[in-house]
Amino acid sequence: MKFRSLSLLGLLMVLIAPALRAEGMFSVHVDKRTVALGHPLTVEILARNPGKSLSALKLDPLKRDFHIDSVSISVSRHRQSGQTQVTRRMTVTVYPLRSGTLRIPTLRFAGHASRPLDVTVRRTGPDSPHVHFRAWIAPANPLVRQVTTLHLTIRDEGSVQWEPIRLPSISGLYLRRIRATQRQETIAGVQQTVRRYVWELMPLQAGDWTVPFPMLSAVSFGSPLQYPVPALHFHADPTPAYLPVYVPIGRVSVQRQSLPTRVAVGRAVNWTLTVTGRGLSRSAIIKLLGPMDSNKAARFYPPMVTRQSGASSDHTLQRWRVTVPFRPLQAGPFTLPKLSLAYFDPSTGRIASATAGGQRLVIVDPAAVWLRRSVYTIAALVLLALAGYRARTWYRRIRQRRAALARIRHAGDLRALRHALIAFAVAGDRPGPVTLRQWVSIVRDHNGGQARLAELVQQLDAAQFARGSNLSERALSDLKARTMDALRSVKATAH
Repeated sequence: MKFRSLSLLGLLMVLIAPALRAEGMFSVHVDKRTVALGHPLTVEILARNPGKSLSALKLDPLKRDFHIDSVSISVSRHRQSGQTQVTRRMTVTVYPLRSGTLRIPTLRFAGHASRPLDVTVRRTGPDSPHVHFRAWIAPANPLVRQVTTLHLTIRDEGSVQWEPIRLPSISGLYLRRIRATQRQETIAGVQQTVRRYVWELMPLQAGDWTVPFPMLSAVSFGSPLQYPVPALHFHADPTPAYLPVYVPIGRVSVQRQSLPTRVAVGRAVNWTLTVTGRGLSRSAIIKLLGPMDSNKAARFYPPMVTRQSGASSDHTLQRWRVTVPFRPLQAGPFTLPKLSLAYFDPSTGRIASATAGGQRLVIVDPAAVWLRRSVYTIAALVLLALAGYRARTWYRRIRQRRAALARIRHAGDLRALRHALIAFAVAGDRPGPVTLRQWVSIVRDHNGGQARLAELVQQLDAAQFARGSNLSERALSDLKARTMDALRSVKATAH
């Protein structure tokens, strides 16, 4: 009976020995069975006395649930029972792609297979930072060739330093990073760091699209971390078949800079416009503007289009400077032509247009303006000369009047008084009077007649012929006073 038991045990050892030898020749181990999302997991693969290198081992089964970060291979040799034993070791550092129960699958190498291992991946852990990701595009369902923005937001507790994010190139999809921002927010009493990354995205073909994000690498308190971000899926609708490829998708605006209201004939003028929109190009703007026909009023030249760097926070918005040179050909009122730039409005599903123009100008001829100014200048000079001549004559008469009045005041006898009174000229270019009677007639012609002057002449004649010129000083002074008083009503002009 005892012999039979030993025989059965020996038979069992013979049956399981190959399995034990196989397990000892190829095995897979992990450094831990529970890990937090974002933290690394080390997978160690051992092969004893293999016939080939572990570099031939296929690790593709691991990629289903893990991201392979690094792979290293080492070889060790030792002698045992007089034989050289070779141990090949492959160390693979992986990061989980999601939380939950993940499996290290069966790996096969040189006719041997490893046992599968289950690993528990938690959303976070006591030593793991709280990280939240959100990715979206706006608009959510773009048209082909419509400029869209791809957003990725990362929230953490501020203890994580993130490495730059580089999206992979995708055939048929235009991607361009435009900005990255960082700010602090307080949510439920906890301060968080919010990072936002924005890319410009434009689908070039209709259909379903997937934008895969790479593993996001970071460091927290010296520990390397890598987080998976779910891929972003969206659908691109086709644009209408009738829409030319140079017509932009989305609203376009046009602003014009005002020109001077008066422009000279033959002088080149630059009409400047600012075009704002998305998905524009220099060739598209030139096609949208179309040829500008010259006419008898003005000659237009091809526009010049240059890209401007805008100060807008929306980096997908483009600003273009459009300069339209033209030369006025004839004087008169002139209205600039209306320019129209077509675009497709996704909100209405129709073609719309942005317009500019319609400014009214006055085209002037410099030669005619110069001639008109010359005529005005000559006329002004003639009038100024006439005014000067009149002023000179007036001033001369004033001086004559004042001199005659002075002679009257200083007359020493009746004879001198008569001569001073006759010399009181009021007739301009007429011949001067000889007698007081002639003088009185001249005064009457210009002043409508003054009885006081006639009476004064009679008094002077009476004084001269009745008593001669031997008047007393008092009588002469009284006569001069009456003469001065009578002459105050005589005009000083020579008309």
